[in-house]
Order: sequence, then C-alpha cells, then structure tokens
Amino acid sequence: MGLEKIEKIYIEKLKKMKGEERIKIASDLFETIKEIAKAGILSQNPNISAEDLKRELEKRLYR
Repeated sequence: MGLEKIEKIYIEKLKKMKGEERIKIASDLFETIKEIAKAGILSQNPNISAEDLKRELEKRLYR
C-alpha cells in the first residue's frame, strides 16, 4: 500500500471523527513533539538547568 493511499484512508478516518476526538489526537501529537524536543535539548545539553530547559523548549516550539 502506497503512502498516498494510506494518507487518503487516514484523512477519511479523521473526517468521520468528532471534533473532540480530533482535538485529542492533536493534543497527544503536540505532547509527543514536546517530549522529542526536550530529549533533543537534553542530549545536546546534559547539564542544562530546569529553567534553561524550559526556556529552550519554549524557544523551539513557539518561535
């Protein structure tokens, strides 16, 4: 199955979902993105303070 077909199936499923379900998916994806970004920052700066980590995460996500 090609990517275009998979994308089409996914979009059709999204269209059938209630708004609340789509918002939940988007929220979960954003949380995952935050965790990945956080892991990247920590791997580049293992001794970063909690406050600096928060600032760097905000800079990467909200610029």
